This record gives sequence, C-alpha cells and structure tokens, in this order.
Amino acid sequence: MQKPVNQSSPETSAHREQCRRQLLAEMGIHCLFARRRLPGAGPSHPQIFLPLQASDEIGVKARPVSADLSSAGPVVKAEALSMTRQILQETEEAVSEAPQPVKPPAVGHTDRADNDADVAESHQSDSQEQEAFAFSWFTLDYRLAVLVMLPAGQPRLSGSSRDMLQKILAALSQDYRTLRLNEHNFHWPLPDDLGLPADRDAARHTVRGFIARRMREQTVANVLVLSEQPPFFLGGQEESQVAGLYTDEQFGFSVLCTHALHSMQEQPALKRTAWKAMQILIPRL
Repeated sequence: MQKPVNQSSPETSAHREQCRRQLLAEMGIHCLFARRRLPGAGPSHPQIFLPLQASDEIGVKARPVSADLSSAGPVVKAEALSMTRQILQETEEAVSEAPQPVKPPAVGHTDRADNDADVAESHQSDSQEQEAFAFSWFTLDYRLAVLVMLPAGQPRLSGSSRDMLQKILAALSQDYRTLRLNEHNFHWPLPDDLGLPADRDAARHTVRGFIARRMREQTVANVLVLSEQPPFFLGGQEESQVAGLYTDEQFGFSVLCTHALHSMQEQPALKRTAWKAMQILIPRL
C-alpha cells in the first residue's frame, strides 16, 4: 500500500514544484525564474510563491527529476498536471477578457467635401488677389496720425500734396504749424518677392502689422484717412459709426475718412466738403 503524501510537508511542496516544471518543459514551456527569491524581485504567481517560500525557509535542494517522480507517485503528478491546466485556463481567460481595439468611425468624404465648399465660398472675397495700393503714414503726436492713400504708381507723397497736407494740419491745430512731417510709406504687393500670399486677407494682415509697429512707436487717439474710399484694412466702420467717426476694433483709435489729397487737387470743390468733415476732429486736438 502506497504511503499517503503529506500535503503540508515542505518536501512535498518542493516535489510538486519539480513535477510542475517537468510537465511544463514537456509542453515546451520553460521556467526562467530563479529557485530562490531574488532581492528586489516582485511578487510571483500565488501557485509558485508557496513552494518557493517553503524551500527558502528550509533550504531544500532539488532532487533528480526521476527520483521525484518515482517517489511522489501518481497523486503528486496528477496535482501538478491539474495546477498546470489551471494556470493555462487563467491565461486564456485573461486574453479573452482583454478589451478589443475600437475602430474609429469612417469619415464621410461627401460631408467633408461639402464643408470644404462652404468654407471656400465664405472666404471667396478674402482669397481673391488684392490690387496694388500704397499709402503714406504720418504720426504727429499722441492725438493724431494721418493716412494718405497714394495714386497708382506714386512711390511717396508729392511736394504739392505735402504742402496741402501741411496747410490742413495747421488749420486743425496751431501746434501743427511748424511740425515737421515724418513719412512712412507702405506698398502692396510687397516690393520683394518673398513667395507670400497676395490675396486680400494677406494684405489686410500685413497692413495691420505695419500699423501695429507705428503704434508701438507712438500710440495715437485719432487717425485722419484721406482716401477715395474707406480702407478695407481698418475695421469697425459699420459697428461704431458716429458723426463720420468710427473706432478701429483692434487698435482702439477713432478714424475719420474723407477725400484723398490728389482728388482735392484735381477737383478743388472737394476741399470744402473735406474741411467740413474734419471739424469733428478740432475738439479732440
């Protein structure tokens, strides 16, 4: 009669561990962990930790596998096989319960094309190529700056136009009678071929950058614009129009737009209309 195996014996635990490793090796699974606990090692599988702990406490050395199998008998071998099957089953369940990757929803090419068409239509006016234009900017003091639109092909303000501007400023305020005008010119498109966009939106951003630089040099409260039409690059005409004045929404200065200097030179009758419009600036200077 075979002697029953003591399940609580440390030797039996070591035998079971050896049997388990033997069965795993026969199935092509090799255990690559140490027999004894390594310093700093993480926790092992609960089915592996107990026999390792028992062998560490009593310092049991491994016997030859053939002797273990012959002495342990069919009970130990059956238990080791059951333990191996349990480990494999738990592994399969863990893999099956892993979350499956979720595929992103397909993007409708038709909807995207419709959206692109709407955006292109809404920005059609800004994407058109902007015609060439030029202006001169004069910063007088913190109260007033003057923007003079130049005729086509004219690089800077002519001598006759400069004299007319000097007379207008002297009539607006006595402080400007002896003031020397410092002219800054802007030309679109830019004279250098930098490969930049040439549409209306690009022109607006470039002019706003030019004005921002002038404002960093000297902030002003009012800007007198001498142009045939209100410049497209100064915003806020419709939102804050009061008695011919409107406030630029970015820089905050008040803008008054009246006739261009070259138009008043060609048609002297326009001088009276322009001077009448400038009366609103006198209390501000």
